Amino acid sequence: MKIPAALLGLFFGFLALAPAQESDSAKVLAEVTRDLGGYKSLEHIYEPKDGAEFQVKAWLSDGVLRRIKASQQGDGGVLTRDFYYNAEGELKYAHASLADEAKDGKPASSVEEKFDFQNGVLVQYIGPDKKPVAKEDKNFAGMESALTAMSDDLVERIEGSTAYAGVMGEADGPKAPAGTVFGVGYSDGTFAGTEQGDYLHLDLKQADGSIETYFVLKPDAPLEQLLKDGDAAKGTKIRVHWTEKMQDIPEAGEATRMKLCDRIEMLQ
Repeated sequence: MKIPAALLGLFFGFLALAPAQESDSAKVLAEVTRDLGGYKSLEHIYEPKDGAEFQVKAWLSDGVLRRIKASQQGDGGVLTRDFYYNAEGELKYAHASLADEAKDGKPASSVEEKFDFQNGVLVQYIGPDKKPVAKEDKNFAGMESALTAMSDDLVERIEGSTAYAGVMGEADGPKAPAGTVFGVGYSDGTFAGTEQGDYLHLDLKQADGSIETYFVLKPDAPLEQLLKDGDAAKGTKIRVHWTEKMQDIPEAGEATRMKLCDRIEMLQ
């Protein structure tokens, strides 16, 4: 998939916050990072107008989105934008990166940029050379426009999604009702095998070496083939299309939050 040049331009550089602005955005970044484990989370697929699909993970507290991380696999590597918001939902900080793994004798590479926002306005941006980009530079205004537009669009779409409705309906006490959807998406990795319990469990090894496990209610044809091939199939590149939801489990007599494998797609 080709990534438009205008999009690639949004994923380079590094930011050093000016002392005058540090307290506000740095405080939000530190707060969200510190409390992230206690936030509710959801996953979502984002398709901007150019059709380049992003995998999105979002975290919220008291119904307010505090962080949204959107990643996209492109020819140049994995493009990521990471937005941070204060308790009122105002964008304060953004981080963007382009990371490419080592391949064909070429070493792994990673470049990044960070942005500081105040009152909805970009106040500092450091370019690929790790130096501040002047506000008079046309790229400064372009970055401000592109980032705020994507942030606004992401927030609007997430808050209107079934995943958001599911998370908001998840009370601290009683469980969410059966059928509540918390997220829909897909994950790429390599087939790491299966385990059989009350249900079949599919293991997916991801790029960082971690294993993600999905419940399989009914294997589709590609998975049936992997099961037939046994150990020889391990290491096969696949895409798991999944839904995270409250699934009714007759054997348990109650609904349980599960990440279900809807289908798999062979990538090689």
